[in-house]
Amino acid sequence: MERLKDEHICLEVCPISNQMLRYMKDLRIHPISEYINRGVQCVVASDDPQIFDTVGLAWDLSGEVWHGAMLDLRDLKKLLLRNSFTYSAISPDERAQMLKNWNNDWQNFVRAVITQLN
Repeated sequence: MERLKDEHICLEVCPISNQMLRYMKDLRIHPISEYINRGVQCVVASDDPQIFDTVGLAWDLSGEVWHGAMLDLRDLKKLLLRNSFTYSAISPDERAQMLKNWNNDWQNFVRAVITQLN
């Protein structure tokens, strides 16, 4: 794990695939929580949704990873969005623009949630 952190290597984690292939029965014991707690960068992927007849990434995150690995909104924000841009194979200029657009969208989302709660 230290090497992953030191070399800024991001792990692609496929929890639904792990569960469907019976690598683990219960996502509460999936190592993603420990990776995050130790500062290892991760992204969540849906690994062959057509083969497993899953609905794609939303199911992995909301239905399984969030609840099973007991992650919070900060973790999901980082796993789903920020790390997806940061560790993608796009140019630095594209990355900067996408992160800027995403940050604006995120701020709008947060304002909308706060408005609904008030």
